[in-house]
Amino acid sequence: MSLYNRQSGITRFEAIALLFLIGFPSYLGISLLFSSGQSGVPNEGLIRGAISESGDSVRIYGTPIGYSSVSREIEGIYAISSMENPYALGFLLISVTPIVGDLSIDTNRMKITLARAGDEIPVSRSRDVALNPGNWTIAKKYNMIPMHSADEDDILEGGEIFDLLISLPESFTPYEKFIFILSPEHGMPWKQEMTVPPVTSPIVKFGWT
Repeated sequence: MSLYNRQSGITRFEAIALLFLIGFPSYLGISLLFSSGQSGVPNEGLIRGAISESGDSVRIYGTPIGYSSVSREIEGIYAISSMENPYALGFLLISVTPIVGDLSIDTNRMKITLARAGDEIPVSRSRDVALNPGNWTIAKKYNMIPMHSADEDDILEGGEIFDLLISLPESFTPYEKFIFILSPEHGMPWKQEMTVPPVTSPIVKFGWT
């Protein structure tokens, strides 16, 4: 056999091997993609999967702020206290945001509950001009992404932060412990134990217990 024929034979062999190396992985990838599409189980990723397992969907953002139990204007909303007492806690301002960026939470269907001493006290959503005791409202909406703003609707979406203003049904005394429960329509409630700080000024920041 001539040198030309040997070189030609080696070239054909390399071409066949190259086609096999390219074709087989492509076939394997298409087969896997097709089979996963037929399984009926969406590929949601590790974070989304963890959320679906735990049920958590919303969380507190930043540090809650408390106001003494004296009727006043807070964030442009006139808030009415359950009892005029400058040494007790009357209002809460709490920021919330989705845990995962692509989750959307309908705050119209979200519930807020305060638990203390074994009792759970529901707090109702209000859209009145004045905020009465036992009610909460959205005081402010903004976006944590620079140059972005929150939508006009009440759907809490990824990157958005809603400030919730709560007028407590009853005033809380300094050092009293309670649990703030935030319950979206879908998913497990977010629970945070809190301790009322000494209310010696109109505005105080909370520390976590």
